[in-house]
Amino acid sequence: MLLILWPSSLRYLPIQTTPQIYPFKGGGMKKVFYVITVLLALTACKTTKTEYSPNLTEKARVVDLIYTPAVHGSGVGPTVSTNGSFGLAFVDVDTIQKYAVVFECPHGKFIVENNQRKTKELWQKLKKDQEVTVTYREIYRATYEDDSLLERRLKKYDFIDAD
Repeated sequence: MLLILWPSSLRYLPIQTTPQIYPFKGGGMKKVFYVITVLLALTACKTTKTEYSPNLTEKARVVDLIYTPAVHGSGVGPTVSTNGSFGLAFVDVDTIQKYAVVFECPHGKFIVENNQRKTKELWQKLKKDQEVTVTYREIYRATYEDDSLLERRLKKYDFIDAD
């Protein structure tokens, strides 16, 4: 039962409400499924794919070789809260070693650090200010409607090697 306050008389008027439930009878869910299927079939389907360019090369110069050693440590230090109470903080730090190589090509600088094993090999064989040929490929996200291309966007470069 729902009570409504009626402003003119300032008294409560009882109003009886009953919930209306419309169950799917006689294959109603099947009908909904068929309608959705037909609508999807009539509308064009867009698909998104990852596409790769052929291997590309360009001249570059090694600008910097970066190495950060692994760090493992812990410590204890004092803390002060916003209400003025004191305490202790326990800190653990674990980082992995990182290798990176910075290249400069005609259109700017870029850094390679994604593949730890490959980057370590590059870091060991290259020298600062060395001229190299960089091999890479472009990674695109392409959107198709049926079989026709709607859009292709460059997402990133996939570094392959430097010789």
